[in-house]
Amino acid sequence: MTPGRSSLVAIFAFILLFTTSLFAQNWSNPVWSDEFTGAPNSAPDPTKWTFDVGNLNVNHELEIYCSNPIGTSPAPCNSTTPSAYLNGNGQLVIEARNNNGTWTSARLKTQGIPSENFQYGRIEASIKLPSATGLWPAFWMLGTSIDTVSWPACGEIDIMENVLTAPLGANRIASTIHGPGYSGSNGISKQYTFPNNGTVDDGYHIYGAIWSPYLIQFYVDDPSNIFQTIPATAIPSGTQWVYNNNFFLILNLAVGGDWPGPPDASTPSPSQMLVDYVRVYKAAPVAGPTMSASAMTVTAGQTGSSMLNLTSTAGSGKVFLTCSNSPANSTCSVSPSYVDFTSSATATATVNLATQPHSSARQRFKAGLFASLAMGGISFGMLLIPGLRRRQMWLVLGLGLLLLPILAINGCGGGGSSPTPTPATGGTPNGSYNMTVTAYTVSGDQSSTNVAVTIN
Repeated sequence: MTPGRSSLVAIFAFILLFTTSLFAQNWSNPVWSDEFTGAPNSAPDPTKWTFDVGNLNVNHELEIYCSNPIGTSPAPCNSTTPSAYLNGNGQLVIEARNNNGTWTSARLKTQGIPSENFQYGRIEASIKLPSATGLWPAFWMLGTSIDTVSWPACGEIDIMENVLTAPLGANRIASTIHGPGYSGSNGISKQYTFPNNGTVDDGYHIYGAIWSPYLIQFYVDDPSNIFQTIPATAIPSGTQWVYNNNFFLILNLAVGGDWPGPPDASTPSPSQMLVDYVRVYKAAPVAGPTMSASAMTVTAGQTGSSMLNLTSTAGSGKVFLTCSNSPANSTCSVSPSYVDFTSSATATATVNLATQPHSSARQRFKAGLFASLAMGGISFGMLLIPGLRRRQMWLVLGLGLLLLPILAINGCGGGGSSPTPTPATGGTPNGSYNMTVTAYTVSGDQSSTNVAVTIN
């Protein structure tokens, strides 16, 4: 029985929907998480978290970090008033407490647990922050190479930080990356302001990052609410993108320090940072876009460009673009450095090539002539210095330097004519090349295309 027109449309729609689901973003269930379920006052899961302990002597912070169990934590850490524990309602409590003038708190991390080091994915935590003078809560990441290359060469990804001091306050958080050459106050950062007069302590908010090769996207409360996108091209020229490596997670509540300043009489003790969950998702494979670009012809010393057309699946998210295999003595780039397939299936970008000019035999000859005349003039000038020895030697040298270009003009070209033209050398060499443009999706998958280039 031949299906009717409506049946064929329905079948086609189903196939299209199924195909789209294969290539659009699909984060599915977390590949790692801690929901913080457990008995009241129990310790965080030791198979997922370790602790920094003591005063870490960073940022002029005041707190002593305590572990749970106490272990080697220094006084005034106390097992009867732990700084990190489960409240029995499905939350982790990180507690800052004033102990007769000495503050204690906790800093949990996944460092040292091999299965809890991460590379790429969607990483988020649901947190209710305290909001008080001198407190500095954060959810962030450090490169696992920190023990070998130190900070900031290891890289730092601050998914969320908050302090009461300007420019933040109770209604803003900041998300920042720090790396070699752009750290501290020079980190690449942006603030998020809660809508409708919302604040960090009015309930639980989700703080997250979508992390893929050469691209980090920060969001609040929903993965679609991206407020900052940082591509590898955003870091200062001459510095390194160090975020394609493994990182570990950190949750902490600092007290005092350069940014928030010290606590005062208004700072509650204890102050609590409540974490409902931490989750890490991995995107199902997202195929790289189909790309094509027209050929370009560039005269050495000039710039050229070609339009890049990209096709993907609406909903597959942002894709980072980079180019490679450019001719010698040239530089290629793609603008913009990323495109967005969140709501569209097509995008365009421009592939640019900057080249260097050729140098010729004539140019080299003129440079040599100028140098010879200059040296000859210097030599004759030295003859005028009273009492200078070996005048005859300088005279011969000067005459020789003058005769060299004269011989080059009359002896090789005849009658003062121009030298015989020679092939262009130096700069970007003539020839045909295939530059490569590569696209990286949120899942880390990639696709590429070649751009034909002719240099003349």
